[in-house]
Amino acid sequence: MKKRLNLEPLRKELILLKRFASDEGILKELEIVQICVKGKMKSVHTYIEALCIPFICSPITNQTIDLSEPHNQHFLNLELADEYNTQDKSVEILIGLDYFYNFIYGRTIRNTPNMLVALESTLGYILCGKNTSQSYKRY
Repeated sequence: MKKRLNLEPLRKELILLKRFASDEGILKELEIVQICVKGKMKSVHTYIEALCIPFICSPITNQTIDLSEPHNQHFLNLELADEYNTQDKSVEILIGLDYFYNFIYGRTIRNTPNMLVALESTLGYILCGKNTSQSYKRY
């Protein structure tokens, strides 16, 4: 993404890279860039600093959420931050908790029986929690 957006590094830092559930890691010097993330409303901009890493994770698959199901009806007319369809989603930016709450404001809508939550953010509503939708592909 750094090359595509033609971003200049702010600095470099020595970072220990690890995978989940692994004790092993690689010490690597990584560039840090500043990114301006535009919200759904054109006047909202959030600046974050980001580590430039070659790979975050494999594309995310099977994240279909059926908003027409009765227990998800109150999410139906929300402007979502992303589309939840059957296509694979590549991850280009991973926002950690150090910046996450710079994007969150306003309402929280809970789907109590299934614990799906919609958080209002500058990017649109973010759905998080457990999805009990039957539209998951099971392998």
